[in-house]
Amino acid sequence: MENSRERTGWQQLLHKPLFHVLLIAILAVICYGNTFHVPFIFDDLEHIRDNGAVHGLANYFSNVSNPNRFVCFFTFALNYQLGGLNVIGYHLVNLLIHIANALLVYSLVQLIFLTPYFRSQEPGKVEGSGSAMLALFAALLFVVHPVQTQAVTYIYQRLASMATMFYLLAVVLYVWVRVQFEAERPEVGVWKQGLLIAGSVLAAMLAMKTKELSVTLPFVVFLLEFSFFRGDWRRRLLFLLPLLLTIPIVPLGIYLTGEATGSSAGEVLSDVTEQFRVQTDLSRPHYLFTQLRVIVTYLRLLILPVNQNLDYDYPVYTTFFTPPVFLSFLLLAALFSLAVYLFIRSGRFQATAFCGRGGRGGLTEFRSLSTMHSVLSPQPSTLSPQPSTPNPQPSAFSPQPSAFSLQPPALNLQPSAFSLQPFLRLISFGILWFFMTLSVESSLIPIADVIFEHRLYLPMVGAVLACAAAFFLLFKRFFSGAGTTVPVLLAALIIVGFGWATVQRNQVWGDSITLWQDTALKSPAKVRPYNNLGAALNDANRLEEAMVVLLQAVRIKPDHSEAWYNLGRSYILADRNAEAVPNLERAVWLKPDFGEAYANLAAALNRERRFQETVILLERNLNWLGKRVEVRFNLGVAYVFLGNLESARNELAVLSRLDPALAAQLANLLNGAGQ
Repeated sequence: MENSRERTGWQQLLHKPLFHVLLIAILAVICYGNTFHVPFIFDDLEHIRDNGAVHGLANYFSNVSNPNRFVCFFTFALNYQLGGLNVIGYHLVNLLIHIANALLVYSLVQLIFLTPYFRSQEPGKVEGSGSAMLALFAALLFVVHPVQTQAVTYIYQRLASMATMFYLLAVVLYVWVRVQFEAERPEVGVWKQGLLIAGSVLAAMLAMKTKELSVTLPFVVFLLEFSFFRGDWRRRLLFLLPLLLTIPIVPLGIYLTGEATGSSAGEVLSDVTEQFRVQTDLSRPHYLFTQLRVIVTYLRLLILPVNQNLDYDYPVYTTFFTPPVFLSFLLLAALFSLAVYLFIRSGRFQATAFCGRGGRGGLTEFRSLSTMHSVLSPQPSTLSPQPSTPNPQPSAFSPQPSAFSLQPPALNLQPSAFSLQPFLRLISFGILWFFMTLSVESSLIPIADVIFEHRLYLPMVGAVLACAAAFFLLFKRFFSGAGTTVPVLLAALIIVGFGWATVQRNQVWGDSITLWQDTALKSPAKVRPYNNLGAALNDANRLEEAMVVLLQAVRIKPDHSEAWYNLGRSYILADRNAEAVPNLERAVWLKPDFGEAYANLAAALNRERRFQETVILLERNLNWLGKRVEVRFNLGVAYVFLGNLESARNELAVLSRLDPALAAQLANLLNGAGQ
């Protein structure tokens, strides 16, 4: 008897929303608790550590470095304002955003169960606790899945997680106001509905100014409206219109950033086309063919997240009918067709079960889909929803205007009353969300890196929704007599497995050397992992190892200027300046605007007492190198040793404004020469 009470108490706790929130947050902290000291890596260096525009709010407001992504860059500036370059603060913000996103996923699933589509299901309604458990499972999958690590642990990819946060907030606010409107809640006035819609639009705009992938948001909301609401489309478009009006924000922002004024219409269209090609000359068809294969890789990572890689060495496909591309196309077409079929299979509102605004609107709207459903579906069986009896009594679960509760309707858990329809609709919606949110970065807009795991962060919302619904459906359909113990244990096993994999993956991110060693091992024919590993070894003063790695990098790609530059740095740090000079000369020859390489080459020449060569090198390029303090310092040093003290004093005057510390060193050198 005591054990029975304990089980009852545990089951009650398991269904409490507060317990769900705490569980999501605790598991997130456990999975990412070993990331707070992960250093700046990869794009973090350029966009945060070395980007003066985000070093404090004053610098940020005086120089917005990326107007199309200014929202996220503002948070980097705020991080710097509060904690400088201490990475703990940056990782803490990333983790809080990740937890917020998981909670928004949880809220979105719960709200979807309040929509007219779910409340219209006469047989097989979803109970409050059942919908909460499904929402919890989806949120936990989202928060612990190891493929999310790149968007959370990689500081700069706050772009992806923050855009997702505003994206989900916009969707949640929209569903919230629509659910309240459909329930005819008298206490929710027009002004409050307007505020919620305004909040949704504001969140959408913030998402779009965080990362461009958010341009899909109005289309996803349209899909959601079509999937779960009903009624006259003229009225529904009044809700949709404010979000639809945000569609031009992203393309207009990109156009205004790169478009010169006064161009012809043809030039404008051409320039827009080029603006949407991100750092690559890869043709659009070739990029699309490659993405067909990439999306299959993404699907594999969702199911089996092994061999994760920061920098994939992914082949570019140039022919549609090559087997990997064509077979990938068939698989993706089958998955998309399944989503459409499941949508049709579940496309019926039960008008007798829901008596909100519009009365018969739901049945009228889905009449054509219901006809297709009757043609495509088998005759009623144990696998099909049983038809409603004529003139049914009003359902006890139908929302009443005077006593509407934001709780999902109840479910008769008996197998005879169980309906597939609601779960099929959820699976369909999740699959379509996945494809729609992936479309910006995996379609016809070429991006230099054809695959990155952080691009899965927003599509993951649809993936976990579909997987959670499928999991729930399978157990309710085939194991309903086994109680809740088996599905709960299996769900817990999945969450623990993914969580353990996330902790292990985050250990790889522990420092730059470990991360790039892992990457180079998995991409042995790609130059960038070796180059970045060599740079990390340089920073750790492991110079002999760095030289070995960087020599391998230049063997892989002899025209890679940064690898030659880092190799030259290795020799400078090892005080082997004569060997550094030819490597740095190769770097500036390959990349004539490589400022860091010029500065280091000048330093190496000075240390070799080749002062005249330093002067020739720097004077020839001073018009564009003049603001670099290292250039001014090395030029001043060369002038001093050549006896040109007047020119050295001129450099000192310039350097005093740029860097007083280096100016003091040059002044001491000048004083010694004057004596």
